[in-house]
Formats: sequence, C-alpha cells, structure tokens
Amino acid sequence: MALMLNRVPLKYIFLMGMKLFILVLFLFLMSCRTTRIYKDTQGYESLKERLIFPLPKQLKESSGLLKINDYFLSFNDSGGKNALYAFKEKSPDSIHEIIIPGIKNFDWEDICMDDTFLYIADIGNNFGSRDTLTVYKLKKDELFTKITHIEKIRYSYAEKSPAFFNCWKNPFDCEACIVKNDSLWLFSKNWQDESSRIYKLPTEAGFYTISEQGKIQPDMLVTGAAYDMRNDKLWLIGYHNYYPVIYRYNWENASPQAEFKLMLKNHRGLQTEAIYIDEKGKVFFTNERSIKRASLWEIEP
Repeated sequence: MALMLNRVPLKYIFLMGMKLFILVLFLFLMSCRTTRIYKDTQGYESLKERLIFPLPKQLKESSGLLKINDYFLSFNDSGGKNALYAFKEKSPDSIHEIIIPGIKNFDWEDICMDDTFLYIADIGNNFGSRDTLTVYKLKKDELFTKITHIEKIRYSYAEKSPAFFNCWKNPFDCEACIVKNDSLWLFSKNWQDESSRIYKLPTEAGFYTISEQGKIQPDMLVTGAAYDMRNDKLWLIGYHNYYPVIYRYNWENASPQAEFKLMLKNHRGLQTEAIYIDEKGKVFFTNERSIKRASLWEIEP
C-alpha cells in the first residue's frame, strides 16, 4: 500500500484534502443553523425558525399578516390589488380573494385588528411624496360576507417639510402599525439612521395631524409590527444589512424598552415585512419573493 501511495502525485493528495476539508466545513455549518436571540444581558438563547409553507402564488409581496379563526390574511403592497388573501395553514393552496370595494391599494403596508374592526394601513411613503396617508377601517364580521362598512382615518405628519418631497432617504416612510388601548400606533422606517419614530393616531374616522410621540433605535429598517395584548409586548420586524431582524419590546411604560433582538443569520437577503403573534404566543412572519419564494414562517418564543 505504501508503494502505491508513493506513486500518487502530490497535487491529487492536496485536492483530495481540500475536498475533505470543504465537506467537513459544510457539515459543521449545517449543524450550526441555529437562530440566536441576542439579549441586553449579552447572553443568548438558541431558537429556530420553522418554514411552514411557501405562500400561494398570488402573494408575491406579503406586507401584512393576521389570523382570524383558521384563516391567515395577507396582501400585496404598492400597486397590488385592493384585496386581502385568506388561506388556511392546513390547505395553503386553497386561497380566497377578498376584494375591498371602493378603495385603492396605493401602498398597503400593514394590517392590525381589535375586537370589532380591521385596520388596513395604506401608509407607505418611500419617496416622501405623499402628504396624506390613510388607514382603512373595516368591520371584522363583514369580511367573509359582504363588505359595506369602510371608514377612512386620514393623517399627515406635523414635522414634515418640503425638503423631504421626492426624497428616498426620508424619515416619514412608515410600514408598521398596531392597535393598543383604542389607538393606532405607527412605527416609521428611517433610511437615514435606521431609527423609528413613534406616532399615535385615533381609531375614529377623520383627518388628523400627528406628531412624534417617541423614538427608538432598533438599528434596522422597521417593516412590520405586532402587539401581544396579554403580555403587553411589542414585536417589530425589519432588516439590517440585508439580514432579517425581529425585536421584542416591553411596553409597560410610556416608551417601548427592548428585551431582545433576533437576527436570522441564515437568511441573508430574505425581505421580511409582516409579523403576527397569536393568542398562544406563537410568532409568525412572512417574507416577500426575492432570492427565495414568498413564504410563511413560525417562531415560538
């Protein structure tokens, strides 16, 4: 055997060694595909995201997410149809298109609900060119029958100036909205410094001029929000340097306090724009179609 090995050229031994090293490295990386939650204490816990299923083909740009009874609800953002898409976890290929009559999807970015109403937030403002934004208010019990009751909650930002008109990196873009204590709360997406301004908006129809209520520094572009009413927790989703990021905040005081940050290091380039937490504490989120097919995911906190 030694005589035979001596006849093998060194370059082949080197190539075989490199292949073995690459194989070992690959197996090691696969074994480390764990999402880590980074806490304020500098410690971390291991947690894995779970792919539930690819979204129906009608949902290419899932920008909001809810669940009512057994149905998930989502929609496409700017330029999409004025429609919600309802589908069940056990039969994702069976999808119901729910047209919202009499309104336009200019840039729908989030959806939230209270006990009686749904709120569709047409609040996207990528280039700062929209002076008036709208949240549509619908009755939940009409959603799967006939939608006849639609109200408009319209607003503008008190701080906005003409300097931010047609400005891509403007601080008045917004893609995240929740309901808390009979008010809508908006969280801006700031391309300038990855901060997020917090705004409060009444849930009653009308026109309002709103001012900043607070500010947080998540160091990410905030693209979606969800509220855990049982535990008074705020969840935000977005991305930083093309990595998806999820935050959980404690909201006992006037301003949210960050509890932990979850970065999905295994999914660089995954554009995540919708998040929802159910009554059992399960966290769901979706990604838009980009480098991967649009999909629904689950995380258990």
